[in-house]
Amino acid sequence: MISSRLTLSWTSAWTLGALATLLFASPLAGAGCSSRSVTGSRDAASASGGATIAGSGGAVGGGSGIAGAPGSGGVGAGGASEGSGGRVAGGGGAGGRTGTGAMGGGLGGGGRTASGGGIASGGVAAGGAAGAPAAGGATGQSTLDIYFIDVEGGAATLMVSPSGQTLLVDAGNPGDRDVTRVLNVLNNQARVTRLDYVVTTHFHSDHVGGVTALASRFPVGQFMDHGPSIEGGALYNDYVAALAGKTRVMVRPGDRLQLGDVDIIFVSAGGQLVDALPTATANPLCTGAPQMPERPTDENPQSVGFVARFGTFDFVDLGDLTWAVENRLACPTNRIGPADLLQVSHHGLEISSAPQLVHALAPLVALMNNGPTKGGAVATFDTLKASPGIQDIWTLHRAINNDAAHNAVEALCANITTSPDGAHFVKASVARDGSYTLTNARNNEMRTYRSR
Repeated sequence: MISSRLTLSWTSAWTLGALATLLFASPLAGAGCSSRSVTGSRDAASASGGATIAGSGGAVGGGSGIAGAPGSGGVGAGGASEGSGGRVAGGGGAGGRTGTGAMGGGLGGGGRTASGGGIASGGVAAGGAAGAPAAGGATGQSTLDIYFIDVEGGAATLMVSPSGQTLLVDAGNPGDRDVTRVLNVLNNQARVTRLDYVVTTHFHSDHVGGVTALASRFPVGQFMDHGPSIEGGALYNDYVAALAGKTRVMVRPGDRLQLGDVDIIFVSAGGQLVDALPTATANPLCTGAPQMPERPTDENPQSVGFVARFGTFDFVDLGDLTWAVENRLACPTNRIGPADLLQVSHHGLEISSAPQLVHALAPLVALMNNGPTKGGAVATFDTLKASPGIQDIWTLHRAINNDAAHNAVEALCANITTSPDGAHFVKASVARDGSYTLTNARNNEMRTYRSR
């Protein structure tokens, strides 16, 4: 159960329109959840009414939450947490885009260590101050790196900002296989020592199962999700139990999270949607658009979804949002605006990827985290191929029941066989100039594109 409580910390200047610090306290039963610290008024935080979560990985004090893992700059509940902070508002805007199609060198790696940094400024929570814990990612890198980890038709997406902050979105299925694959990328590819944030988009086994397994095996600053599962059951209960004594935050549409220069804007959570962002566009595709019914008892449409903005580059990940919610996000206005890189919703299943949304986002590149026999629907490939401006479709697996026309070209498919299963990932590296390169870990195939 969530006990929703809104605590305002203000001065008389509030009535004059000055910024104040808001503390959103959402204790989650059994999760050891402390307050969610937000800096600035909800109206000032974003055009969509969201809140900016303090710091760049900052857990908040109070309760039994831990501000940072031992040795990573954090201290216990109620104390201050050190690390790298700072906020840079995300950019974005209209314009044309062209992909260069250039080929380049091999996968990066080697020599990365966790960064420390000074004391970050942050909001004040019950029991003490909370800033940003030490960044757990790479130092000295200049790119935003996104790893699409193969978890056999589940989801596990790792983001490492140029300044080293880390965000993992989902972690695949329960058991040892998927968490081992996630740990391999963390330890041997991204070479990070901790995760600042872990976001669970929704409580289905192919997304949350690995999070439950990861919670005791890798340092994490904050766990984030949409709140209690509407389906309930052992899967959700296991997640709550695994997070006991850890910091858990409930995400609302419009909330923002800073990973250094990377701006994360949450656009969906708990079946609710963000108001139109400044990059929103009118959507003429809504007239006569195909419809599907709402799914009110299903966790999928509860998914946490977000836009990650780094300079002119926009990455969209909507978890497993289903068709009717996608339609609301797209019509009558595309509330997000155009995207450069799209993680295809719901592994490419036919109950998601409504064309009125996909074609309005008009991604230059689409990445599908499908399995050999899961997702990758023929209708979804048709939708993607018909999307305006699409240049390439990448997949984590060959859809073995589809023909060649409804698969990625072999060079852009990370895993083309099921025996042996290579568990190959795809990595996107985004430069500050707006160019971004995707690399297939199976064959080192690389293609470079230019954001809007």
